Amino acid sequence: MKKGVAIFTILFVILSLTLAGVLALSETEGVQKAYKCFNEKIDNQTCSKLETEEQIFSLLTSGKCKTELLNNSFNKTCWPDGGCDLEMTAKAALALDNAGANTDLPVEWLLKQKGVSSDLNWYLEVDSERPLSCTASYGGDQDYSTYTFKIGEDKKINQNAGLCLTKTTSGYWFKIAPSCYEEEFEISCNESFVSTLLFQEKNSLTYHISPEVHGANSGGTTVEKIDSYCFLNGGSCDILGSLWSTTVLNILGNNVSEFLPYLETTAPNFPQYLPESFLYILTGSLQDKTNLLGKQNLADNLWRISGGKGKYYDTALALLPFQNQDLNQKTKAKIELLNLQSPSGCWENDNLVSTGFILYSLWPKGTNVIDGGDDVTCSEAGYSCVTNSASCSGTEKPQYVCEGTKICCASSGDGGLSECESEGYNCGFTSQCNGEVLGDYSCGDSTAYVCCDSSTANDITCTSKNGEICSLDEECSIGGNSLSTDDLRYGETCCTGAGECVKKQDIAPSCQNDLDNSRICRTVCESGEKSNGSYTCSDNTDFCCVKPIKQSSGSYWWIWILFFLVILVVIGIIYRDKIREWLDERKAKKGSGSSSNSRGMPPRFPPGYSRVTRITPPTPRRVIPESRPPQRFVPKQKSPKELDEVLKKLKEIGK
Repeated sequence: MKKGVAIFTILFVILSLTLAGVLALSETEGVQKAYKCFNEKIDNQTCSKLETEEQIFSLLTSGKCKTELLNNSFNKTCWPDGGCDLEMTAKAALALDNAGANTDLPVEWLLKQKGVSSDLNWYLEVDSERPLSCTASYGGDQDYSTYTFKIGEDKKINQNAGLCLTKTTSGYWFKIAPSCYEEEFEISCNESFVSTLLFQEKNSLTYHISPEVHGANSGGTTVEKIDSYCFLNGGSCDILGSLWSTTVLNILGNNVSEFLPYLETTAPNFPQYLPESFLYILTGSLQDKTNLLGKQNLADNLWRISGGKGKYYDTALALLPFQNQDLNQKTKAKIELLNLQSPSGCWENDNLVSTGFILYSLWPKGTNVIDGGDDVTCSEAGYSCVTNSASCSGTEKPQYVCEGTKICCASSGDGGLSECESEGYNCGFTSQCNGEVLGDYSCGDSTAYVCCDSSTANDITCTSKNGEICSLDEECSIGGNSLSTDDLRYGETCCTGAGECVKKQDIAPSCQNDLDNSRICRTVCESGEKSNGSYTCSDNTDFCCVKPIKQSSGSYWWIWILFFLVILVVIGIIYRDKIREWLDERKAKKGSGSSSNSRGMPPRFPPGYSRVTRITPPTPRRVIPESRPPQRFVPKQKSPKELDEVLKKLKEIGK
């Protein structure tokens, strides 16, 4: 046994030492196989016969179908031809930009769909340390009017300011009428004051304060204007279209700040669209990053969003913001995806959209090498081929081809830095750029990043958030907030707020950490659901609502029987020698016992002797003495010689 353990330990160590190289080799083979499958499927089906979204991802990932995609548009302005759609037009613009084509027309069309969101309630707040006498002016050039109002020491407004500004029930703010959302409000007071806007989603109790606060001295003026828009579809805000349009416009270098209030307020109500992925690109918010990575399924390391487009598409969307980043969640997802490849090399039954999105999101080829070719060599991409992963001091690039079994490597000495970084600038999200975006410089393989002439936001650490780092076996207690900061190692979380790191078994488990989606956090549980206090929600005001689980109609008793049979077989194999000895002993004992008569049974005789079934005494009849009770004759086991003597005596008695 000890020898077997030693051999196993040695094999395990050897396997561990070579595992990294094996995984790198399999990743390179798997990615190149996927690109080959993807290109072959496009060529076999031909670009002209592909659907609009298939053409988009063909161009985005491999540089193919550019002409066919342009022909499938309405005057090269919006997609598809005959039914312009926000989502498809935004994706088409991203693909065309990635291929180096002009995108002015689709960008112009998208911006024309901009409209004021009617899904939010807007409020105007005026505040000061002293009582105020103020005026509010609005109405444009023709109907320009001025209204007076006062704010007392209790901070309450005394009266309405025209039809556009009516004081709220509490009296602290003005509510802006929806018909006046396009108005510009000028505020002036007799003391120093500040003014700002607040917004609230309809039927919500949460208010959001605009990041812009304006101030003025006595007699001065501030100007407030609602700067919140969405992208309209048929006169109403299209949340999915707004997410894609805003994100693509942001990637293409447009200012999209006016769309953020609507998205940040409304998008979380549509989890099926995975809004955290878009919002993290748009805002760089640490909370959005934490929420996004927290939705990774612990069972298979992929993203499975209820109501989404499937685990392959959802995973590609979730990892889109991390094209040029290495993180544990992404590495795990890569390994799982490579294990799920079909024999052809594609994913989801050779689905072009899912396969193309996965390749673009996790293994992109960048704008400088997209030319419609099937294979892009490592040198064409600006990188170098090395013998194996151990020889790569930078980042491996399995999407590019090397000779033989060599691996493409991007190291700091031969192209590891992007064009932007080589010039001394910085790559990052537009939201993190504090200076000017330099569109002439690329940021490597990522199209989500932009080149900025000033330092982007520094890495966010747990210390900078006044947090405590929790280890793998710890969690943030109730009242705290778990964040994913840039200084964390695998399994760690940053606990901020009023929480502290405690052992996982010491606190209630998370309501949303379930594999069958049977639990969900709600403000009020819906019909058929039951509240379970054994689980916690991120918001302490929420209830963990448990959905009824449908009982399976089948029976699984046969699985248990099969399980025990397998266990018995294993035990039989392990102890087969002892079992054989035991059976031999039992057989020997049984043979020994059978030679002595059981009670009331006639004796057995060796072969060659006739069996005596009954002995009849001669006449006169032999009388058995009364002093001896009748005994049943039970002969003892005898040797063949003794048996001969017994038979001889019996014959004499019978004469």
